[in-house]
Amino acid sequence: MPGPISVHETGLDELVVALRGVDDQLLEAMQLTMQEAGDVVRDDARRKFTTKFEQNRSVRSAESVARSAENFQTQTRGILVGHRVRTIVGQRLRKRTGRRPDWGREQMRFGLVPARDEHIEETAVELDRSVGRLLREHGF
Repeated sequence: MPGPISVHETGLDELVVALRGVDDQLLEAMQLTMQEAGDVVRDDARRKFTTKFEQNRSVRSAESVARSAENFQTQTRGILVGHRVRTIVGQRLRKRTGRRPDWGREQMRFGLVPARDEHIEETAVELDRSVGRLLREHGF
């Protein structure tokens, strides 16, 4: 079984540890920036996932696809507490009926992973630019 799929921007963990306790407003601004980057991926994953399954004519199936897509969420962790800084885009819902044991794989295959792959470079550049701007604004 393959390991978790993640993106790691080198230096963020060290930057957050260095700034922790120096300026909490800067850390909160960094958390918001990382949340916004994750939201871009989340919104694209929703669009990709619903587009893939919109040809299903069944109302029940359409409702299931819509419910799954709208419950993709972004979480940012490790900035204000912890040591590993990360932004996670994933499914908030837990298993519902058990009728589609492959449904999580389908969400990853047709929504979350393609969106992540498409936005990985753009997100890294934007994150780097935003962190630099935040540091300059706060006198670093």
